[in-house]
Amino acid sequence: GEQSRIVSFFMGLCMNQVFLKLLGTNIAKRRKDQRITQLSLSHACGIDLSYISRIECGKTNPSLEALYKISTALNCTVKDLIPDSNT
Repeated sequence: GEQSRIVSFFMGLCMNQVFLKLLGTNIAKRRKDQRITQLSLSHACGIDLSYISRIECGKTNPSLEALYKISTALNCTVKDLIPDSNT
């Protein structure tokens, strides 16, 4: 009933938070592995520095367009940035 819908909603919210955190971690790791600063990445993909920072911290849900720009700047695919569903 109503309680199970509420529980499902919050479970989904938690899963989304975990997903965003892992996504941000993946982006930050690839960026650091290439010795690129957040500022350089920001310039390379034309995305505001504070938005890059929020994405890497898992505090925002980036658009597909933003992910595409970031992946292009990091010489990888969007799929490479997406957390593995088995984790």
